[in-house]
Amino acid sequence: MPVKMNLVSTGAGKLKPGETLWFNFTDHRIVAMLSTVKLDIQPHNKTVSQSPVAESGYYNAKLAYQANGAGPLAPITEQSWWHDIHSRHVGFIVETGGRLPRIYFFRDFRPPLPEGESIEIKPATKRP
Repeated sequence: MPVKMNLVSTGAGKLKPGETLWFNFTDHRIVAMLSTVKLDIQPHNKTVSQSPVAESGYYNAKLAYQANGAGPLAPITEQSWWHDIHSRHVGFIVETGGRLPRIYFFRDFRPPLPEGESIEIKPATKRP
């Protein structure tokens, strides 16, 4: 199975708690209503959506797609999703080989570092 890795940095304030970083890996335009937040992701693109609710809790998520970026919208799903305002979120929309794109949604909670502390990231060292 061919795999392509993309490193995405969400630290240093690039993605704030409550926000979601969306990746659309399909040929389709994706549109959504996440509570009252509108989302529109063009094919093979990414975007950040704001928190859909003011406090942690459930909200209504409706997602649809426009096949190959043209024509009428077709529904993907409408369901209740949990949102944690203290976590950053990452959403992936991928092809399945079937009729509908598939949505993967992950929560990334990291407690804040104490005042004045930071994490140092070093390049990997080669093993002998």
